[in-house]
Amino acid sequence: MHFNLIDLSNGKDDVYKFIVDGGYYNIILNNLKSILDINEFNELDFAEKNFSFINDSGNQNLIKKINNSLSDYLNNVYVKLLNSKEAEEVFKAFILNKNLDKETKTKLINHSKIKIEILKEIDELLYEDLLLANKINVSWVNIFTVYRTGKYRDLLNEFISLNDGKINGSYAKQDRTLQIEVFNYLLAANFSEEIYLNLAKLIDVQFAMTSAYAKNENCEQFVLEGCFAYNVNDMSLLSNTHNMFPYLICYQNEILKAMSQFFMGHTFYASYMKAIIDNKDLSIEFKKEFVFRCGDSLVDLVDIETKLALFI
Repeated sequence: MHFNLIDLSNGKDDVYKFIVDGGYYNIILNNLKSILDINEFNELDFAEKNFSFINDSGNQNLIKKINNSLSDYLNNVYVKLLNSKEAEEVFKAFILNKNLDKETKTKLINHSKIKIEILKEIDELLYEDLLLANKINVSWVNIFTVYRTGKYRDLLNEFISLNDGKINGSYAKQDRTLQIEVFNYLLAANFSEEIYLNLAKLIDVQFAMTSAYAKNENCEQFVLEGCFAYNVNDMSLLSNTHNMFPYLICYQNEILKAMSQFFMGHTFYASYMKAIIDNKDLSIEFKKEFVFRCGDSLVDLVDIETKLALFI
């Protein structure tokens, strides 16, 4: 038999001691407060770090009862404390505990304010709950960990969007065999321009340009941020594509040093030639060299203000 609520009407008499010492009570908040003598001086610690408070109490009978009935404790006490500030190690110990069912762990995930730092230490069965609750540290190592499962792609998209694409850590330090695959996945996710801008600033590797990347509009921010390595022969891939101008803007200094070779064998439509001259993100030095290489006939396509900047 277990008492739902310990009776303190007669103080902590022999009956009380018999119930408490024998563990004949249910694990609920009020009973724990009675056993641990919670008052205005220790109530905050009890509420914010309850599990640690119990373990630091020295009450071995209570500690043993909690450990033997951990699921009851977590469901009846822990998840009902709304301002829990337990350390990550405590939270991780709970969700790594093989004796707790998934339902209890899901409650813990939704209740906790803690984010898991290293996801690969956690059972994959909990990834969905952790992604939905946004309880994972937003890092490249965790993004790759989820991606590697081959599951949860829609949830991963939502997770990245929810965090505005602001991902911590180094992309370059992740599995090299997956770097291009994950990059292609990001391009296919069709995030907003703002998210792609954030992602582009945080990817610290360079990929080789391909004809597919040259045409892909989602690559624009990555091209502008230098996520594609410069190659003097890339114009054969970029000519008249969406990402030609972003590439010219990003690598104008490198192209300027070898413009003849970079543009060798390429003929521009008049509209493209004019667009290069009119582009405000390309330097005057670049435009002058471009005009010199392409011939004086180009002058007829350019407005008078640009002509003055270029030739006077």
